[in-house]
Amino acid sequence: MNSSAVVDLLRLLDDVHIEVWLDGGWGVDALLGLETRPHKDVDIIARVSDAQKLRDILQGKGFVVQPDGTPSNFVLADPSGREIDVHAVTFTPAPFHLFLFGFGFLRGTKAQN
Repeated sequence: MNSSAVVDLLRLLDDVHIEVWLDGGWGVDALLGLETRPHKDVDIIARVSDAQKLRDILQGKGFVVQPDGTPSNFVLADPSGREIDVHAVTFTPAPFHLFLFGFGFLRGTKAQN
């Protein structure tokens, strides 16, 4: 998945008010502000409460949920081979957060990671 596709995904989800954070390779690249290597997929973290809406939106864009996932950890793929690996989480009140988040940039677009 190239950086333009990742930015398009982030904008789409922002437009429908689904907050996501980049994870994995694209998360690292966003923190560095450059694409360090080709990426087969993009890993995103989303809220469990947004998981169904996220699936519905992406299925409307031609993505299909792949077998062997769970309601909170699933992969969507489209006919062109783009893959989105979704990790849905539930946030608990501080001080019990398990993730550290920051901001990076992809193609000039701010990305949470």
